[in-house]
Order: sequence, then structure tokens, then C-alpha cells
Amino acid sequence: MFGKILVQQIRNSWRIPLIMAGVAIVLTLIAALQVRVLMSESTMRFTAPTIVRIFIVIFLVLYVIYMVAANTVMTIIMPVRFYRESFSDQGYLYHSLPVTKNQFFASHVIVSGVWILLFYLVDYLCVMIVVSNITDLSSLFRSAIDMLTREMRYLFSGAQGTVNGMMIVALITFLVSPFASVIRLNCAVTLGQLFKKHRVIGAIVMYFALNFAVGMINQVTSVVSMIGKDMTSVQQGLGMMLMTSVLALVMTIAESAVFWWLSVHRMEKDLDLE
Repeated sequence: MFGKILVQQIRNSWRIPLIMAGVAIVLTLIAALQVRVLMSESTMRFTAPTIVRIFIVIFLVLYVIYMVAANTVMTIIMPVRFYRESFSDQGYLYHSLPVTKNQFFASHVIVSGVWILLFYLVDYLCVMIVVSNITDLSSLFRSAIDMLTREMRYLFSGAQGTVNGMMIVALITFLVSPFASVIRLNCAVTLGQLFKKHRVIGAIVMYFALNFAVGMINQVTSVVSMIGKDMTSVQQGLGMMLMTSVLALVMTIAESAVFWWLSVHRMEKDLDLE
């Protein structure tokens, strides 16, 4: 049954993320073409008409606004869908199925997290497409990467294992972050139901409260972990950075586990579908 509800969650949620991702890619290709037109003025004996250049600049501004708005919408629609399918009349159907609250919550976290992760990758792809068409910036970027690579090989020649560890932790953090964000958002929605007359406002308040609490805990943990540590050499500094990164990842997973438990506990105890 969990597999069926997972498939149903995908069917209910695929349209908006895929449409926005498709629009983002199409707009990126158009933006890249327009950037190439502008860049060709400095490399070829070609000058675009003023009206064309104005149109291109306006389009590029609107393109940036769309990309920011699309990421914001992706962050908002997932908890909204969770609220509709958990605490509104639509929730009757889902909660009448033979699935536990844990399974129901997990289905939302998995599907929403995958969509957000997909959009992160689309963002990266779009940035790379646009940058690759800015001739001067692309060359400068490649030169900077080459120089940084050489410097890192020289500085970190004796700490390659630590650098590899940092890269692995960074990759795991990148993959975990979307799911952790969904858990925190859904937890805020669940705790917001404690505000019987102002549930939307309650969810917003709880979201900021959770963010504040997480920020304070992470800050204190980071400061405490650095007390008495020797960072007089590059290797020691890298070791400290690796330890801090691992600690931040562990804290994220631990916080997500707590938020998961809170969400499921409140859903089991106080779920109100009236």
C-alpha cells in the first residue's frame, strides 16, 4: 500500500514541478541565445539595434525574476499540498487508506524532496548554460578553476584524504538538504494546527520558530566544537572544516528525525479533519 500511495503522490504533484522546470530550461536556452547576441557585438562587426538590445535586457531581467519565483513557488506548493492532503476535507480519502501516519508522512517527504532536488539540478544546469555563452566570463571562469585547482593541489598535497572527505560530505549534504527542508516545512504545518482559529498563520509562525531554534542550536554546537582546537596549519584547518561539516550534517539528520517524530506524533494525536 505504501508503494501505491507513493505513486499517487507522484501523480498528484508532477505537473507543476515538471512544467516549471521545462519552462526554466526553454527560457534559459532563449536567454543563452540572447546573451550570445550581445556578446557577439564585442567579437564581431555586428551591432544589434537599440530596440533589440532593450528587449534582450528586459527579457533577461524577467528571466532572473522567473527563476527566483519558480524556486519560491517550489518551496511553497509542497507544504500547501501536504496541508490539503492531511488537514482538509481531501485528507479524508488518504487517512481512510490502510497506511500508517509514518508511511503517509514519508510519502510526502520522499516525493516533495525529489521534486525540489530535481529543481536544484535544473537551476545548476540553467546557470551552466547561460555562463557557457558569456565568452569572457566563461574563459575567466575556466581560468579561475584551473588556477584554484593548481593552488589546492599545492596547499592540500598532504591532506588529500581530508579534501576528499569534505567533498563526499558536501555531496551528501546536497542530497539530504531538500528532504530536510521538506520535513521542517511539513512539521511547521503540523504544529500550526495547534492554532485552531489561525492555522495558516500558526504554520508560518512555527516555521520561523523552528528555523530560529535550529539556527541557535547549530551556532552553539559549532562554537563549542571549535573550543580548544589547534588550527595553526592548513591540514589542521582542513580537519576542523571536515569535522564541522560532518557535525552540521549529523545535526541536520538529527533535527529532521525530531521534526519527523513531532509531525507524526501530532498527526496521530490531534488530526482534525472536520
